[in-house]
Amino acid sequence: MLTTSLDIPPSSSGPPVYQEVFSSDDSVADPNFTDSTLSDSDTELSGDANKNITKRKILFPSKLENKTRKRLRREKKWPRNHNKILKNSGKAYESFKKITNEDGTVVTRELVTRMARKLLPPCGEKCRLACTKKINEDDRLIIFNEFWALSDLQRQRDFIANCMTPIKTKYGKENDRRRLNNAFHLIHNGDKSRVCRKFFVATLGISTRMLRTVDNKIDPNTRIVSKDSRGKHGNHSKLPDTVKDGIRRHINSIPRIESHYCRARTSKEYIDGGKSISDLYRDYVKICQEKNEKHGHYTMYYSIYNTEFNIVVSTIGLPIF
Repeated sequence: MLTTSLDIPPSSSGPPVYQEVFSSDDSVADPNFTDSTLSDSDTELSGDANKNITKRKILFPSKLENKTRKRLRREKKWPRNHNKILKNSGKAYESFKKITNEDGTVVTRELVTRMARKLLPPCGEKCRLACTKKINEDDRLIIFNEFWALSDLQRQRDFIANCMTPIKTKYGKENDRRRLNNAFHLIHNGDKSRVCRKFFVATLGISTRMLRTVDNKIDPNTRIVSKDSRGKHGNHSKLPDTVKDGIRRHINSIPRIESHYCRARTSKEYIDGGKSISDLYRDYVKICQEKNEKHGHYTMYYSIYNTEFNIVVSTIGLPIF
């Protein structure tokens, strides 16, 4: 501890001379020094004060391993895909309604809100199968919620196909092209109960159009519903993987430089600012031509450079943060 004292030295003549005497700190002489004058209560108070100090929280932690130069698209957050999920879940969603002229040409589109699915009224008491006596309203609501909890169109079609059983007519002609009728069943608590079509459609909250779609897509032998092929044709222009790997090898071969202005923990890589992406692409094309290899176009090179790498061009004279 640093102490100050005023001592009056003995003097036979002259006025008294005051001197300041400073004692050296004991912790400087001995790094392991502990002051014995501190009581246990002082130590406990300091410990309690340290406990009350809250650590700073990082609100938006950065994922260094997934960061790229350009922001990646998140298709699940697109309004169209979000509405598709809501539709398959039986919830209210927004869609566009086409407004056409008398000749059928589309004039404009209007944004409308589709209502959520709900349990529809069942068949009447005069139903031949007596559906309301087999399944009560509480069980109908459970089946309704289980069906829309699937939240997937393909799984919902499989659910319907599992509840449909083809029926052969008692009297029929040979080589008849007419399709077989279907009997509908609802399964609850392990019991399989046959119901009429109106009761089946009302319990699931769907229309008869979905039944026709499943009936057309189902295989008569395996009873498997074919997958939805809308927008999934195979006539897509695709670049070979060997060409894409060649682009990645060329980008990885670009020498990196260190930046003294940024943090040590960063996912960014820096290259010399003497060349742009177009210049790098020209070098890549030149190398492929010398090796008689097929090269990709600039759009693919630019896409891989920005979506798979986090490379920044260093500008001379400007600090990089």
